[in-house]
Amino acid sequence: MASFHSHLYVWGSILCLPLLVACLVLSLPLCIFAIGAAYFIAWTLTLLEGQKDTSFNLPYSPTRVAKINIAFFHLIFGWITDFPLVAAYIHWRYFEVQDTFRQLVSRNIKYSDADASCLLDVYHPEQTTESKPPIILFIYGGSWSSGSKLLYTSFANTLRELGYVVVVPDYRKYPRVKIDTIYDDVRQALRWTHAHADEINGDVEKIYMMGHSAGGHLCAQVVLKNAIDVAKKKDSQDALPRVKGLFLAAGVYLIERHLLTEQHRGVDKISAMTRVMGTTLENFRINSPIHLLESNEELFADSKELLKYIPRIMLVHGEKDTTVLAEQSVDMYNAFTQVVPPERRDDVDVRIRLHKRLKHAQCVTALMPSVIGQDRLKKSLLKDIQEFVGNPYDNEE
Repeated sequence: MASFHSHLYVWGSILCLPLLVACLVLSLPLCIFAIGAAYFIAWTLTLLEGQKDTSFNLPYSPTRVAKINIAFFHLIFGWITDFPLVAAYIHWRYFEVQDTFRQLVSRNIKYSDADASCLLDVYHPEQTTESKPPIILFIYGGSWSSGSKLLYTSFANTLRELGYVVVVPDYRKYPRVKIDTIYDDVRQALRWTHAHADEINGDVEKIYMMGHSAGGHLCAQVVLKNAIDVAKKKDSQDALPRVKGLFLAAGVYLIERHLLTEQHRGVDKISAMTRVMGTTLENFRINSPIHLLESNEELFADSKELLKYIPRIMLVHGEKDTTVLAEQSVDMYNAFTQVVPPERRDDVDVRIRLHKRLKHAQCVTALMPSVIGQDRLKKSLLKDIQEFVGNPYDNEE
């Protein structure tokens, strides 16, 4: 019996061998095409996104090529899953509020003479109380190199429906400019918001800055750097208006560490981050909010003025964020606990909220209407915002 099974196995192997060979031969062109397509995608992205301010480079390592393709298809998948958001926006914009849209949103207001692209939109809430509502100045992300205020119309309208005046500026981006110019645009947007608070019917004493991803970095760096400069009595005449609070979602606060994340993902050569910051380790540190705090630890211990200019801060991050790891927000929170002496911590309001199921883009997309239903994290994110900024409708009679 054993001999029979042995012969059956041998004959089966002999008969299947040609079939296996045929499958390999037939699949060989497909494998060659897949490999060629993967290299084509990786090289095309590198040529389009990774050649500015650096020596010519192309990825040859199969591992790096595979990682770039994974990141690319992850991006494509994200665009596909955003279709329900786009459909909901089209329905809202062109069917629900077609006649009243201009009353809800003021488009393309110039906030700086520096460049023609320095425009912002203002979203006007329904006024149900005599008191003026808080103003949220939202700085979007996009790796310091992409994005448009138009993409965040649904998000800003959700905040508007909560009762906030919402200001969303466009700012210049890499490769047109480097990081210092981007900071300048954010500063000008803040100055415009403060100067025109009465015109847009918002409370000038309750201006909050909200930033997502690279926008979180920009908000933190601009506001904290201004507070430190004022405490050091530098550029006091150019000091920024006081900000009531910073709501920072999935931000980058330590450039050097985020570079390790990008290298792990294989996108460091096509990401704009290192080049917009200046490519050197010293520039990475200068432009990192965490390093800004740590390098001024003595000032936090001794200055009576500094803590007056540090606004309330809310750090929000998702533990499922693979684009910007949650450790960025955790380290930012810990940096504050490190530099602020125990006896002065009551003078600083810094909070952190980690969501277990929150992904990177969800910080924004969860608050956008969708034709397939509400995102499961929308309520918790709205709660974070309302608890931090305040609910304008709480004073309704």
